[in-house]
Amino acid sequence: HILILPVVFFFVLFLPALLGLSWAPEITNKVMRFYTQSFLVAVTPFFILSSSEELGEFLKTTVFLGVLFTLEVISAMVVTKGAIWKITAFGSSVIAIGRLVGVATVYLGLKIMNERTRYWHLLLFMAMILVLFASGQRMAMFGPILAIFATELLVHGLRAKHIIRGVVFILIAIIVITSVYAFLPTRSRERVDRMFVMGIAGFADQGRGSLLFRSLDEAVSQPIGIGLGGAQKRLGIQYPHNIIVETFLEGGWLAGLALIAMLTSAMIKGYLLMKRRCAVYVYAFGFLVYTVMYAMVAGDINDNRLVFAMMGIFLRQTFTPSVECKRQTSRTF
Repeated sequence: HILILPVVFFFVLFLPALLGLSWAPEITNKVMRFYTQSFLVAVTPFFILSSSEELGEFLKTTVFLGVLFTLEVISAMVVTKGAIWKITAFGSSVIAIGRLVGVATVYLGLKIMNERTRYWHLLLFMAMILVLFASGQRMAMFGPILAIFATELLVHGLRAKHIIRGVVFILIAIIVITSVYAFLPTRSRERVDRMFVMGIAGFADQGRGSLLFRSLDEAVSQPIGIGLGGAQKRLGIQYPHNIIVETFLEGGWLAGLALIAMLTSAMIKGYLLMKRRCAVYVYAFGFLVYTVMYAMVAGDINDNRLVFAMMGIFLRQTFTPSVECKRQTSRTF
């Protein structure tokens, strides 16, 4: 597929900055992960996700993993009863929990908004909301609701039915958190307290804001980038917690512009496919919106591989005939 070329070119753009790197173990690890895991995740959709049916199987598998993470976290919360600093699932980080359970929450939320709701859908949705707050990740707490609303607004416009269901979502989240507040990990309780007491100021992280501005200042003077892992050597930080800024900083100006162009193209193509009322593309677009939002505030470029996956998926997809769209929308995805 011709659109695989800009994806490959994006990874090539990081190579010049590698020449001046001091190859410490952590830098070697990041480079290896970038050119193996991240690269394969970005290009694989062009080979195995060429149809809407294959895309549907991928989304359902991702949701299934999110359900497993949800069950693992809830079981850990029951055992610890809040007597733990922060939670984990199968040894993963809280950032990974927020990302994976978050996309599963987006899927369920869109399903509840657009299809006949079953009681276990609501129960699982409530459980996932609980896990997202237990992760303590700010974007995980509110990002899924924002992604659901944004997707619904773009697909259907402003409808009273969706506004009412959105209010119900918010009420569900409040009920869940107030009911099990004592079982949340200590770190998560502190963040919830700070947000409710300080409002928007409590949601912001001044430390990450400082990392972001320092990274931007350095990126302006480095047109070819400082190399993968260079932020740790040059600035003394792991990463700026923003995939766009990290790309400009470590990959250079062209890499940053290429990433913005590909994400914009994926968003536009996803919107056009979604407007044809294909159910699978509505869910996939919600995935894309949430993963991009999440990548703007958490994790490094390799942690956010799901962004590359969703970007590659939409760049690869062809416009599905309307007959297939109607058939697909008529059955439960």
